[in-house]
Amino acid sequence: MWARGGIEESSGDVIAFLDDDDEWLQNKLSHVDEAFSKIAGLGLYHNLFQFIDTNGNELHHHELPAYYRSMILERSVIIRGGNADLYMRSSVNDWLNANYWSLFYNTSSLSVIKDALARRLELVESTNLYSDALFFILVLTQCYAVLHEPIILTRYRIHGEQTSRKVLNGELMGMAAKDHELFNRVIKEYNTCR
Repeated sequence: MWARGGIEESSGDVIAFLDDDDEWLQNKLSHVDEAFSKIAGLGLYHNLFQFIDTNGNELHHHELPAYYRSMILERSVIIRGGNADLYMRSSVNDWLNANYWSLFYNTSSLSVIKDALARRLELVESTNLYSDALFFILVLTQCYAVLHEPIILTRYRIHGEQTSRKVLNGELMGMAAKDHELFNRVIKEYNTCR
């Protein structure tokens, strides 16, 4: 998986991810550094994002499909480690259609403490589509906190090549099902906060 090399080669304590089709605002990394410095036990930081089209033009809320509008969380939320069991789902469809922000991230808005990923590289490599959701689960199962702030620090590009949860079929659905199985296994077998 693409993330393993970056995790192994990184030299800092926190890893911030950027997909090749997204953009960070100039102050992103300084804001991430400040959040990890101020909040003890923080394992994952997620910021709000501005949707943009393929040409980089800002998309306004009313221009977005309902699925994307549902992803916008305009309030701060902190989830303490040890709550990973709340994110178990009995089927892949239940997981894909869950109406909660906590398992939808875009990777470009994530920053994760390196140790939480480095300890579980074999699991990181096992992810098919939803590395962002796995990072969330890995952090919670290792007793770290997750913070979402409604501060726009990322520009998230919407285009036809995305593997959105709402357009999965065939091989992609099979990959999503494998990720769902992996996430439930991690919560059951690797949760050190019980």
